[in-house]
Amino acid sequence: MLHFRTILFLLCLSLSFCTCGQTSSGLTGGLNLSTLYGPDMVSAQWKKGFHAGFFVRHQFNYVAGLHTELLASTRGFIDLNGTRFQFIYASLPVLASLKLNRRTDLLFGPAPGLFIGGMQTEKGKEAAELMPALRRADLSLALGMLFRPNDRYHLGVRVNSGLFPVANGWNAQHLNAQLSLGIYLPQLPR
Repeated sequence: MLHFRTILFLLCLSLSFCTCGQTSSGLTGGLNLSTLYGPDMVSAQWKKGFHAGFFVRHQFNYVAGLHTELLASTRGFIDLNGTRFQFIYASLPVLASLKLNRRTDLLFGPAPGLFIGGMQTEKGKEAAELMPALRRADLSLALGMLFRPNDRYHLGVRVNSGLFPVANGWNAQHLNAQLSLGIYLPQLPR
């Protein structure tokens, strides 16, 4: 419950910037490709998933800004036996934004996440709840690009690399590639 309150507080804080002219917000969503990497994951296959949520962008000056998102996303992997693992996370990337040119931004920063649930599906068997050893909190570093062809939407590509193991006693971190589309909401009149 404390994590939910923290995420809600940060979301309200980021939305409070919406009163100034250099702030925009909207809806975002797209595709994920995810796996785990590390010594305990020699040959995990990539798994397709999705992410959806909303974003707030605040431009401090012509060069620097802040890009914040609140997302629901699926991550996971497929092991050598064909067992599919799917994790569901709420994540709150807080990314610095540097303009490379008029329409392109470089994004980088932390992407904390909160494990909500997941499933493990073996070939020919019913889906089962994932083991309780998974960590509730996850922290990734994110690096990506944002391209704005016009003022109504943007296209993004980003890689999130986990900093800590996803479970106790299991030396493997998340690796997640995202392709997204963001649609800007109309700004409120002042």
